[in-house]
Amino acid sequence: MNNKERKQLRNARLEANISVTVAAKLAQVEPRTWRAWETGEDNETARSPSPAALWCFFARSGLKMPSFDSEGKLPPRGEAFSISTLKGGVGKTPITLNVAACLAEQNFRVAIVTNDAFYQRALDDGMKPSPGSLVSQVHYYETDDLICFPGEVRQQRKAMRELLASLPPHEAEINAHSLQRERKALERKERATETLEELIARYDYVLFDLNYASEIVRRHASLVAVIIDTYCWMSVRAAEKYVAALREIKCREAMPSLFGLLTNCDVGGVSHELEEFIGDYVEINEEERQRLVDARHRFCEHRERVLEMIDALDFPQLSTELSGAHRIANERNELAHESPLHFCYFDSIMDYAPKSHAAREIRRLTNELIHWRL
Repeated sequence: MNNKERKQLRNARLEANISVTVAAKLAQVEPRTWRAWETGEDNETARSPSPAALWCFFARSGLKMPSFDSEGKLPPRGEAFSISTLKGGVGKTPITLNVAACLAEQNFRVAIVTNDAFYQRALDDGMKPSPGSLVSQVHYYETDDLICFPGEVRQQRKAMRELLASLPPHEAEINAHSLQRERKALERKERATETLEELIARYDYVLFDLNYASEIVRRHASLVAVIIDTYCWMSVRAAEKYVAALREIKCREAMPSLFGLLTNCDVGGVSHELEEFIGDYVEINEEERQRLVDARHRFCEHRERVLEMIDALDFPQLSTELSGAHRIANERNELAHESPLHFCYFDSIMDYAPKSHAAREIRRLTNELIHWRL
Protein backbone atom coordinates (compact mmCIF):
# COMPACT_ATOMS: atom_id res chain seq x y z
CA MET A 1 0.00 0.00 0.00
CA ASN A 2 1.49 3.33 -1.08
CA ASN A 3 1.08 6.72 0.59
CA LYS A 4 -1.78 7.77 -1.71
CA GLU A 5 -3.77 4.67 -0.77
CA ARG A 6 -3.00 5.16 2.93
CA LYS A 7 -4.45 8.66 2.59
CA GLN A 8 -7.53 7.26 0.84
CA LEU A 9 -8.05 4.82 3.71
CA ARG A 10 -7.70 7.56 6.31
CA ASN A 11 -10.03 9.95 4.45
CA ALA A 12 -12.68 7.21 4.12
CA ARG A 13 -12.55 6.65 7.88
CA LEU A 14 -12.68 10.37 8.74
CA GLU A 15 -15.50 11.18 6.31
CA ALA A 16 -17.59 8.44 7.95
CA ASN A 17 -16.71 9.89 11.38
CA ILE A 18 -15.23 6.56 12.50
CA SER A 19 -12.55 6.59 15.17
CA VAL A 20 -9.36 4.55 14.94
CA THR A 21 -10.60 2.34 17.78
CA VAL A 22 -13.90 1.55 16.02
CA ALA A 23 -12.19 1.08 12.65
CA ALA A 24 -9.75 -1.39 14.20
CA LYS A 25 -12.61 -3.29 15.80
CA LEU A 26 -14.41 -3.55 12.43
CA ALA A 27 -11.22 -4.86 10.80
CA GLN A 28 -10.58 -7.19 13.76
CA VAL A 29 -7.13 -5.76 14.55
CA GLU A 30 -5.57 -3.72 17.35
CA PRO A 31 -5.83 0.11 17.18
CA ARG A 32 -2.03 0.41 16.91
CA THR A 33 -2.15 -1.86 13.87
CA TRP A 34 -4.72 0.40 12.23
CA ARG A 35 -2.58 3.47 12.97
CA ALA A 36 0.36 1.71 11.30
CA TRP A 37 -1.79 1.29 8.16
CA GLU A 38 -2.34 5.06 8.00
CA THR A 39 1.33 5.85 8.70
CA GLY A 40 3.45 6.97 5.73
CA GLU A 41 5.44 4.20 4.05
CA ASP A 42 8.68 6.10 4.73
CA ASN A 43 8.15 5.48 8.46
CA GLU A 44 9.53 2.27 9.95
CA THR A 45 6.27 1.67 11.86
CA ALA A 46 4.22 1.62 8.63
CA ARG A 47 2.34 -1.58 7.85
CA SER A 48 0.03 -2.69 5.03
CA PRO A 49 -3.37 -4.29 5.74
CA SER A 50 -4.14 -7.77 4.54
CA PRO A 51 -6.88 -8.04 1.87
CA ALA A 52 -9.16 -9.87 4.34
CA ALA A 53 -8.82 -7.15 7.00
CA LEU A 54 -9.48 -4.39 4.48
CA TRP A 55 -12.54 -6.15 3.06
CA CYS A 56 -13.73 -6.72 6.62
CA PHE A 57 -13.57 -3.01 7.51
CA PHE A 58 -15.40 -1.73 4.44
CA ALA A 59 -18.04 -4.46 4.45
CA ARG A 60 -18.87 -4.10 8.15
CA SER A 61 -18.84 -0.29 8.13
CA GLY A 62 -21.12 -0.16 5.09
CA LEU A 63 -18.65 2.14 3.30
CA LYS A 64 -17.83 1.91 -0.38
CA MET A 65 -14.26 0.81 -0.91
CA PRO A 66 -12.12 3.41 -2.73
CA SER A 67 -10.71 2.50 -6.12
CA PHE A 68 -7.08 1.95 -5.27
CA ASP A 69 -4.31 2.33 -7.85
CA SER A 70 -3.61 -0.77 -9.91
CA GLU A 71 -0.38 -1.59 -8.12
CA GLY A 72 -2.16 -1.55 -4.78
CA LYS A 73 -5.43 -3.06 -5.93
CA LEU A 74 -6.53 -6.08 -3.96
CA PRO A 75 -6.69 -9.38 -5.82
CA PRO A 76 -10.15 -10.85 -6.48
CA ARG A 77 -11.58 -12.89 -3.62
CA GLY A 78 -12.84 -15.61 -5.95
CA GLU A 79 -15.87 -16.66 -3.86
CA ALA A 80 -18.97 -18.30 -5.35
CA PHE A 81 -22.33 -18.27 -3.54
CA SER A 82 -25.61 -19.96 -4.43
CA ILE A 83 -29.03 -18.91 -3.13
CA SER A 84 -31.34 -21.70 -4.22
CA THR A 85 -33.69 -24.59 -3.56
CA LEU A 86 -35.74 -27.10 -5.55
CA LYS A 87 -39.07 -25.30 -5.04
CA GLY A 88 -40.01 -22.57 -7.48
CA GLY A 89 -41.63 -19.25 -6.62
CA VAL A 90 -39.75 -18.67 -3.35
CA GLY A 91 -37.78 -15.60 -4.47
CA LYS A 92 -34.51 -17.18 -5.60
CA THR A 93 -33.84 -14.76 -8.45
CA PRO A 94 -34.87 -11.49 -6.68
CA ILE A 95 -32.84 -12.34 -3.57
CA THR A 96 -29.80 -13.27 -5.69
CA LEU A 97 -30.04 -10.06 -7.71
CA ASN A 98 -30.51 -7.92 -4.60
CA VAL A 99 -27.48 -9.47 -2.88
CA ALA A 100 -25.42 -8.89 -6.04
CA ALA A 101 -26.53 -5.24 -6.12
CA CYS A 102 -25.67 -4.88 -2.42
CA LEU A 103 -22.18 -6.28 -3.07
CA ALA A 104 -21.77 -3.82 -5.95
CA GLU A 105 -22.83 -1.06 -3.56
CA GLN A 106 -19.83 -2.01 -1.43
CA ASN A 107 -17.57 -1.77 -4.50
CA PHE A 108 -16.97 -5.51 -4.86
CA ARG A 109 -16.43 -7.02 -8.30
CA VAL A 110 -19.60 -9.08 -8.81
CA ALA A 111 -20.99 -11.43 -11.45
CA ILE A 112 -24.13 -13.55 -11.78
CA VAL A 113 -24.04 -16.89 -13.58
CA THR A 114 -27.51 -17.95 -14.66
CA ASN A 115 -29.52 -20.45 -16.68
CA ASP A 116 -32.81 -18.83 -15.70
CA ALA A 117 -35.34 -18.55 -18.53
CA PHE A 118 -36.56 -15.23 -17.09
CA TYR A 119 -33.11 -13.73 -17.78
CA GLN A 120 -33.13 -14.87 -21.41
CA ARG A 121 -36.70 -13.62 -21.84
CA ALA A 122 -35.67 -10.21 -20.50
CA LEU A 123 -32.83 -10.04 -23.04
CA ASP A 124 -35.16 -11.10 -25.86
CA ASP A 125 -37.54 -8.29 -24.89
CA GLY A 126 -34.69 -5.76 -25.06
CA MET A 127 -34.52 -5.23 -21.30
CA LYS A 128 -31.26 -4.32 -19.61
CA PRO A 129 -30.09 -2.70 -16.37
CA SER A 130 -30.80 1.03 -16.04
CA PRO A 131 -27.66 3.14 -16.61
CA GLY A 132 -26.05 4.16 -13.32
CA SER A 133 -27.97 1.57 -11.29
CA LEU A 134 -26.26 -0.88 -8.96
CA VAL A 135 -27.38 -3.84 -11.06
CA SER A 136 -25.64 -2.25 -14.07
CA GLN A 137 -22.34 -2.76 -12.20
CA VAL A 138 -22.98 -6.52 -12.04
CA HIS A 139 -21.73 -8.69 -14.92
CA TYR A 140 -24.01 -11.43 -16.24
CA TYR A 141 -23.07 -14.77 -17.78
CA GLU A 142 -25.09 -17.73 -19.01
CA THR A 143 -24.02 -21.28 -18.25
CA ASP A 144 -24.27 -22.12 -21.97
CA ASP A 145 -21.22 -19.91 -22.60
CA LEU A 146 -19.05 -21.48 -19.89
CA ILE A 147 -17.34 -24.82 -19.34
CA CYS A 148 -18.75 -25.65 -15.92
CA PHE A 149 -17.18 -29.09 -15.28
CA PRO A 150 -15.18 -31.78 -17.15
CA GLY A 151 -17.19 -33.89 -19.56
CA GLU A 152 -20.10 -31.43 -19.60
CA VAL A 153 -20.35 -31.29 -23.40
CA ARG A 154 -20.21 -35.08 -23.62
CA GLN A 155 -22.96 -35.28 -21.01
CA GLN A 156 -25.19 -32.87 -22.93
CA ARG A 157 -24.64 -34.73 -26.21
CA LYS A 158 -25.66 -37.97 -24.53
CA ALA A 159 -28.77 -36.35 -23.05
CA MET A 160 -29.69 -35.02 -26.51
CA ARG A 161 -29.31 -38.46 -28.11
CA GLU A 162 -31.41 -40.08 -25.39
CA LEU A 163 -34.10 -37.41 -25.78
CA LEU A 164 -34.29 -37.93 -29.56
CA ALA A 165 -34.38 -41.71 -29.17
CA SER A 166 -37.19 -41.54 -26.61
CA LEU A 167 -39.54 -39.44 -28.76
CA PRO A 168 -42.12 -41.30 -30.88
CA PRO A 169 -42.16 -40.10 -34.52
CA HIS A 170 -45.55 -38.44 -34.15
CA GLU A 171 -44.25 -36.30 -31.23
CA ALA A 172 -41.18 -34.97 -33.05
CA GLU A 173 -43.10 -32.04 -34.51
CA ILE A 174 -44.74 -31.22 -31.17
CA ASN A 175 -41.35 -31.03 -29.48
CA ALA A 176 -39.57 -29.28 -32.36
CA HIS A 177 -39.29 -25.94 -30.55
CA SER A 178 -37.87 -27.56 -27.41
CA LEU A 179 -35.39 -29.61 -29.46
CA GLN A 180 -34.23 -26.53 -31.34
CA ARG A 181 -33.59 -24.75 -28.05
CA GLU A 182 -31.59 -27.73 -26.76
CA ARG A 183 -29.51 -27.85 -29.96
CA LYS A 184 -28.68 -24.16 -29.74
CA ALA A 185 -27.65 -24.56 -26.10
CA LEU A 186 -25.38 -27.46 -27.06
CA GLU A 187 -23.81 -25.46 -29.91
CA ARG A 188 -23.05 -22.58 -27.55
CA LYS A 189 -21.56 -24.96 -25.01
CA GLU A 190 -19.32 -26.49 -27.69
CA ARG A 191 -18.01 -23.02 -28.59
CA ALA A 192 -17.30 -22.06 -24.95
CA THR A 193 -13.63 -21.40 -24.14
CA GLU A 194 -13.66 -20.06 -20.57
CA THR A 195 -14.16 -22.33 -17.60
CA LEU A 196 -16.42 -21.36 -14.71
CA GLU A 197 -13.43 -21.76 -12.41
CA GLU A 198 -11.50 -19.13 -14.40
CA LEU A 199 -14.46 -16.75 -14.30
CA ILE A 200 -14.84 -17.07 -10.53
CA ALA A 201 -11.14 -16.25 -10.10
CA ARG A 202 -11.68 -12.89 -11.86
CA TYR A 203 -14.33 -11.64 -9.42
CA ASP A 204 -14.71 -11.05 -5.71
CA TYR A 205 -18.11 -12.73 -5.67
CA VAL A 206 -19.94 -14.83 -8.26
CA LEU A 207 -23.58 -15.62 -7.48
CA PHE A 208 -25.37 -18.57 -9.05
CA ASP A 209 -28.95 -18.07 -10.24
CA LEU A 210 -29.45 -21.64 -11.42
CA ASN A 211 -32.37 -23.99 -11.95
CA TYR A 212 -31.74 -27.73 -11.65
CA ALA A 213 -27.95 -27.41 -11.87
CA SER A 214 -26.94 -28.94 -8.55
CA GLU A 215 -23.68 -30.34 -9.96
CA ILE A 216 -22.42 -26.84 -10.80
CA VAL A 217 -23.33 -25.64 -7.31
CA ARG A 218 -21.71 -28.68 -5.68
CA ARG A 219 -18.44 -28.25 -7.58
CA HIS A 220 -17.97 -24.48 -7.46
CA ALA A 221 -19.94 -22.85 -4.61
CA SER A 222 -18.23 -22.20 -1.30
CA LEU A 223 -21.56 -21.37 0.37
CA VAL A 224 -25.14 -22.39 -0.37
CA ALA A 225 -28.06 -20.52 1.20
CA VAL A 226 -31.08 -22.82 0.84
CA ILE A 227 -34.32 -20.81 0.77
CA ILE A 228 -37.03 -22.02 3.15
CA ASP A 229 -40.43 -20.31 3.05
CA THR A 230 -41.77 -20.38 6.61
CA TYR A 231 -45.34 -20.24 5.24
CA CYS A 232 -44.99 -23.53 3.40
CA TRP A 233 -44.03 -26.94 4.73
CA MET A 234 -43.37 -28.07 1.14
CA SER A 235 -40.42 -25.67 0.94
CA VAL A 236 -38.90 -27.41 3.97
CA ARG A 237 -39.09 -30.77 2.18
CA ALA A 238 -37.72 -29.18 -1.01
CA ALA A 239 -34.78 -27.74 0.93
CA GLU A 240 -34.11 -31.12 2.54
CA LYS A 241 -34.12 -32.89 -0.85
CA TYR A 242 -31.91 -30.21 -2.42
CA VAL A 243 -29.25 -30.62 0.28
CA ALA A 244 -29.48 -34.42 -0.06
CA ALA A 245 -28.96 -34.09 -3.84
CA LEU A 246 -25.86 -31.94 -3.30
CA ARG A 247 -24.40 -34.46 -0.86
CA GLU A 248 -24.96 -37.35 -3.26
CA ILE A 249 -22.80 -35.77 -5.97
CA LYS A 250 -19.32 -37.28 -5.89
CA CYS A 251 -16.42 -35.01 -6.83
CA ARG A 252 -13.04 -33.95 -5.50
CA GLU A 253 -14.08 -30.42 -4.52
CA ALA A 254 -14.88 -29.68 -0.89
CA MET A 255 -18.54 -29.72 0.09
CA PRO A 256 -19.90 -26.14 0.23
CA SER A 257 -21.07 -24.77 3.56
CA LEU A 258 -24.85 -25.19 3.80
CA PHE A 259 -27.23 -22.78 5.54
CA GLY A 260 -30.99 -22.31 5.55
CA LEU A 261 -32.32 -18.87 4.60
CA LEU A 262 -35.75 -18.34 6.18
CA THR A 263 -38.18 -16.08 4.30
CA ASN A 264 -41.67 -14.68 5.05
CA CYS A 265 -40.76 -14.50 8.73
CA ASP A 266 -43.54 -12.10 9.72
CA VAL A 267 -45.66 -14.27 12.00
CA GLY A 268 -48.18 -12.15 13.89
CA GLY A 269 -48.61 -9.63 11.10
CA VAL A 270 -51.88 -8.79 9.37
CA SER A 271 -54.08 -11.88 9.30
CA HIS A 272 -55.73 -13.18 6.15
CA GLU A 273 -59.09 -11.94 7.45
CA LEU A 274 -57.74 -8.36 7.70
CA GLU A 275 -58.92 -8.21 11.29
CA GLU A 276 -56.50 -5.37 12.08
CA PHE A 277 -58.10 -3.26 9.33
CA ILE A 278 -61.75 -3.69 10.30
CA GLY A 279 -61.65 -4.30 14.06
CA ASP A 280 -61.87 -0.65 15.11
CA TYR A 281 -64.20 0.52 12.36
CA VAL A 282 -66.78 -2.21 11.79
CA GLU A 283 -68.95 -3.55 14.55
CA ILE A 284 -68.92 -7.33 14.76
CA ASN A 285 -70.55 -9.56 17.32
CA GLU A 286 -68.56 -11.49 19.88
CA GLU A 287 -69.04 -14.81 18.11
CA GLU A 288 -67.60 -13.45 14.85
CA ARG A 289 -64.72 -11.78 16.67
CA GLN A 290 -63.87 -15.04 18.42
CA ARG A 291 -63.95 -16.87 15.09
CA LEU A 292 -61.42 -14.42 13.66
CA VAL A 293 -59.17 -14.73 16.71
CA ASP A 294 -59.32 -18.53 16.56
CA ALA A 295 -58.49 -18.50 12.84
CA ARG A 296 -55.43 -16.32 13.46
CA HIS A 297 -54.25 -18.53 16.29
CA ARG A 298 -54.67 -21.68 14.17
CA PHE A 299 -52.60 -20.05 11.45
CA CYS A 300 -49.85 -19.20 13.97
CA GLU A 301 -49.90 -22.81 15.19
CA HIS A 302 -49.43 -23.97 11.59
CA ARG A 303 -46.43 -21.65 11.26
CA GLU A 304 -44.96 -23.04 14.48
CA ARG A 305 -45.30 -26.60 13.17
CA VAL A 306 -43.38 -25.52 10.06
CA LEU A 307 -40.69 -24.06 12.31
CA GLU A 308 -40.43 -27.37 14.15
CA MET A 309 -39.75 -29.05 10.80
CA ILE A 310 -37.10 -26.42 10.04
CA ASP A 311 -35.41 -26.99 13.41
CA ALA A 312 -35.23 -30.71 12.64
CA LEU A 313 -33.12 -30.14 9.49
CA ASP A 314 -29.50 -31.29 9.75
CA PHE A 315 -28.00 -27.98 8.55
CA PRO A 316 -28.03 -24.63 10.39
CA GLN A 317 -29.96 -21.48 9.51
CA LEU A 318 -28.53 -18.04 8.86
CA SER A 319 -29.32 -15.57 11.62
CA THR A 320 -30.72 -13.11 9.05
CA GLU A 321 -34.39 -13.81 8.32
CA LEU A 322 -36.33 -12.12 5.53
CA SER A 323 -39.85 -10.81 6.12
CA GLY A 324 -42.56 -9.69 3.71
CA ALA A 325 -40.94 -6.26 3.40
CA HIS A 326 -39.83 -6.94 -0.18
CA ARG A 327 -43.45 -7.41 -1.26
CA ILE A 328 -44.46 -4.11 0.39
CA ALA A 329 -41.55 -2.28 -1.30
CA ASN A 330 -42.75 -3.57 -4.68
CA GLU A 331 -46.32 -2.42 -4.01
CA ARG A 332 -45.18 1.06 -2.97
CA ASN A 333 -42.97 1.36 -6.02
CA GLU A 334 -45.86 0.41 -8.31
CA LEU A 335 -48.24 2.89 -6.66
CA ALA A 336 -45.68 5.69 -7.09
CA HIS A 337 -46.04 5.45 -10.89
CA GLU A 338 -49.04 6.52 -12.95
CA SER A 339 -48.82 3.59 -15.37
CA PRO A 340 -48.54 -0.03 -14.19
CA LEU A 341 -44.97 -1.28 -13.82
CA HIS A 342 -43.79 -4.56 -15.25
CA PHE A 343 -40.88 -5.75 -13.14
CA CYS A 344 -38.10 -7.40 -15.05
CA TYR A 345 -35.03 -9.47 -14.19
CA PHE A 346 -32.91 -6.36 -13.57
CA ASP A 347 -35.13 -4.64 -10.96
CA SER A 348 -33.57 -4.44 -7.50
CA ILE A 349 -34.85 -2.91 -4.29
CA MET A 350 -31.29 -1.65 -3.74
CA ASP A 351 -32.01 0.75 -6.62
CA TYR A 352 -35.72 1.59 -6.33
CA ALA A 353 -36.10 1.37 -2.51
CA PRO A 354 -32.60 1.69 -0.98
CA LYS A 355 -33.90 3.01 2.36
CA SER A 356 -36.70 0.49 2.83
CA HIS A 357 -36.91 -2.26 5.44
CA ALA A 358 -36.36 -4.76 2.63
CA ALA A 359 -33.08 -3.10 1.64
CA ARG A 360 -31.93 -3.18 5.28
CA GLU A 361 -32.68 -6.92 5.40
CA ILE A 362 -30.67 -7.50 2.22
CA ARG A 363 -27.72 -5.56 3.62
CA ARG A 364 -27.78 -7.69 6.78
CA LEU A 365 -28.00 -10.86 4.71
CA THR A 366 -25.15 -9.77 2.43
CA ASN A 367 -22.87 -8.92 5.34
CA GLU A 368 -23.61 -12.29 6.94
CA LEU A 369 -22.77 -14.08 3.70
CA ILE A 370 -19.51 -12.12 3.38
CA HIS A 371 -18.46 -13.04 6.91
CA TRP A 372 -19.81 -16.59 7.05
CA ARG A 373 -16.36 -17.98 7.87
CA LEU A 374 -16.12 -15.76 10.97
